[in-house]
Amino acid sequence: MPRVYSNILDITPTSDKNWTVLVQVVELGPTQQSKDLKNYRRLLFTDTKGTTMPAIIFSFHLKHFEHVFTLYRKYYVSNANLITTDPHFVDGPYTHTWSLTKQTLVEPHANETITPLPCKLYKHAETGTNQNIRGVVVRCFPSHKINPGQPSSKRDIVIVNEEKQPMILTLWDSFDTEEGQALEEMLENTPIIYAMRIKVTTFYGLSLTTRKESAIMINPPVPDEVKLLDWKASNNQELLELLNRESYKNVDELLPYPEETDILPSAIAREMMKAVSLHVKLIKYATFPT
Repeated sequence: MPRVYSNILDITPTSDKNWTVLVQVVELGPTQQSKDLKNYRRLLFTDTKGTTMPAIIFSFHLKHFEHVFTLYRKYYVSNANLITTDPHFVDGPYTHTWSLTKQTLVEPHANETITPLPCKLYKHAETGTNQNIRGVVVRCFPSHKINPGQPSSKRDIVIVNEEKQPMILTLWDSFDTEEGQALEEMLENTPIIYAMRIKVTTFYGLSLTTRKESAIMINPPVPDEVKLLDWKASNNQELLELLNRESYKNVDELLPYPEETDILPSAIAREMMKAVSLHVKLIKYATFPT
């Protein structure tokens, strides 16, 4: 019988091939297309210790797993192939990605009760230009095509959290047609979202937008969800006023004047820009010698 592990960290390329781990599905991404036009799908699992681990299903095996996984459910996964994760995409202590194939055994956990996810998965964090955000969806605008006759589409939604600053989050393509459509249908029930790996943009002064690697969870089973709903109910009137005056487009509110301590004399600012420019040139010449 395969040995059942409770910790993903125990599974490494040197592990005995006959292994099984109980995991919970945290992210279930849409089918995407790589640069060489091959389809793939990304998932994210968590174990009973709260350690997260990415998984990927490549084109030849997509059909096999089409109806296997359900978001937030638990599964026993056995004998997936391990791939070393690119260091730029490592998010946590586990440095491998599981490749799921037809030879990978996946069995649903007998208990269908959804276990609350560890809150540490969704702490506000920032990696490069991406960030993870949590908020209540308070407005959902219609979807529209970017160019007639092309599949690309977008939808703006307005989210707000305890900071009481509504912001626009733009959902592109599959995020529009799947999560965006679902949010529109449940808007009256105050949906909560966790949006991960979201890019901050200067559109509307300051806004958010999905990227290819983003993920959106709607009403995830986490303890903080109830607190956020209670906060929204207590501040509902103020939030309505913010929406009515479209503060999510107001640059003065989104980008307030800087503190005195953050204002630099122009001479110092010029010297800092020169230093950055010189640093970029040195990197360029060191990387691409003539």
